[in-house]
Amino acid sequence: MTIQKEKIGVKTSLRLSDSLHKWLEVQAKNNARSLNTEILFRLEASKLREEIEETMRAAGTSLATEPAASFSK
Repeated sequence: MTIQKEKIGVKTSLRLSDSLHKWLEVQAKNNARSLNTEILFRLEASKLREEIEETMRAAGTSLATEPAASFSK
């Protein structure tokens, strides 16, 4: 019986400005990740943030409308 590995991802090309590319390289190095992993990490984080915001909107709440903590002296 032959077990085939599931395809892990889709290869794609992406055009970035030089400044964005350099910034991502620095972030990847600072986070001990490859450039590819850094880009995927940031895209997944952005996707998750949007999903949370969508869920909150559907529930009638928003991060922006949450009361700020009050500090008194």
